[in-house]
Amino acid sequence: MHGHSIHYSQHLKDLERACRWFGVSKGRSLRYRGLIEEFFRQDKRTREHVLVYNESFEITELYRLWEAHVARFRGLKERMRNCLEKGPILREDERENPVTNRWRDHLFEYFLAGKLINGSVPVVVVDGIVAEGESSSEDADILFRFNERICDIECKRPRKHGRLLERVKEARNQIQKTHQERRQGLLAIDCSLFITELGHPFKATSEDELRLQIHHVFETELKPVVASHLDASVLGVLLYVRLLARTQVHQSSIHTLRGEPYTSWQLRTVQNFTLISDSILGRYVLNCLAQFSETSILRIHPKVGSLDSIQA
Repeated sequence: MHGHSIHYSQHLKDLERACRWFGVSKGRSLRYRGLIEEFFRQDKRTREHVLVYNESFEITELYRLWEAHVARFRGLKERMRNCLEKGPILREDERENPVTNRWRDHLFEYFLAGKLINGSVPVVVVDGIVAEGESSSEDADILFRFNERICDIECKRPRKHGRLLERVKEARNQIQKTHQERRQGLLAIDCSLFITELGHPFKATSEDELRLQIHHVFETELKPVVASHLDASVLGVLLYVRLLARTQVHQSSIHTLRGEPYTSWQLRTVQNFTLISDSILGRYVLNCLAQFSETSILRIHPKVGSLDSIQA
């Protein structure tokens, strides 16, 4: 489990630096700073004011991941800037329209590729852009080298739980088309939009409790849908979630009129990766992510189709 809880003033500086580096000059990303300032300084609590803090971490995270690596992928920085300028203020306001939603869809690809690169995975292609010094004609989301082979990662962002199976099948078919060339790969699914009711953060007294809540959703709602689609070409499914959660900071000895203790809560952005796989390839990718994040792997069930989780 990984949560962001830095002071908002430092985050605003990081956000400004990231927008300047990407060259963002318009759109949703520039609105975030003002909304965050109003939340903390003017105590404004509209839906946008509450949720935008979580949204803004996407920008600072991309900057941190790609600042030292983007030069190897010619034109990728410009694509990132375009994605950061387009789309609604909140991801929760996306509609079932692939034209308007593709900006954040691509950002998920860039985020995951950046995580892998920082975890020492030899990434060859990102969103069809070939890394400097590499050669490929594949128009894939992510291609990387593993044991002298080229492997795929196909990325999807279903907006509703009811669309999960459809998107899993779509990604599996994309990988299977290349399996005739002995190509294998993983599916990467961003579950952030449907893991919780839109706009309502998870609430827990500790990070351990929050971790269990997320794992329960993955185990009961997601694993049964995706695990049956592992085969000779699809060697694992990487589930990702980024959500706004509330964790307990302090509980007072003073009680309310209802007899309940006064409790202080902290809003924080939480990220989690979970791998459904028992393959060497899947564990290789998970271990590289874990090395970058300096965290351990948590095994839920030691069997095929097991759930292994790491901090994002």
